[in-house]
Amino acid sequence: MTQLVEYGSADRYPTVWGTVVLKDREWPGRARVTVSRANEWDRPKAPGEHSAKSKAKGTSQAKVSITIEYWTDAHHVLAFELLRGIEPTPGKEKPEAVTISHAVCIFRDVTQITIDSIEGPVKSEDGIYTITIQATEERPVTDKLATGTAGGHAVCAQLRKSFSDYLIAGQAAANASVLATSSAERESLLQQSQIAFAAATDVQAQVAARGCPPAGQGPSYDPTLTPEQRADAP
Repeated sequence: MTQLVEYGSADRYPTVWGTVVLKDREWPGRARVTVSRANEWDRPKAPGEHSAKSKAKGTSQAKVSITIEYWTDAHHVLAFELLRGIEPTPGKEKPEAVTISHAVCIFRDVTQITIDSIEGPVKSEDGIYTITIQATEERPVTDKLATGTAGGHAVCAQLRKSFSDYLIAGQAAANASVLATSSAERESLLQQSQIAFAAATDVQAQVAARGCPPAGQGPSYDPTLTPEQRADAP
């Protein structure tokens, strides 16, 4: 999993790694997302004892950090509009869950979040605006969302979009490897293609596990082909 994240270059594959989608709306500029989740422990100590036995209490909801950077007037106008859709509303007892789609969230199985805080936009000296969003994972009552619910349909749509993004990235790298000017560059592109296609296959498995409509095979896509064979595909 770590290798997949490291190989995901926002410069090479911005639609997969540098873009975040919240409430089915793609944010402008480039985005970085981190997800942190940990086990919860109960460590009671009896009076006079220096140590305690640990008892697992379950797993905490993931903490999600989203950093969005943008730099054009068009970005700024769109960000202003999108912020209105997720801005914490005073007086609400419980914030609404927001759907999220990003490569890191797919790896960590985070599909919905609630917004904890929003900072920015902050403008730097070089003209880059930064918005920082802190959020908490929102998990449904059951781990497997029913496809007949609104939440289930949203998750399925996100997974299918991620499948398509990975597929496009993998095919692009495979095609680019044909034009590589050195063996090192070709090997790097083929490896990136293999990783992207592996991620597409993983998402496809998640689609099936959740009972979503099939994500589809896509153009020139066959999970049994090697990256070299994909590069030669029409």
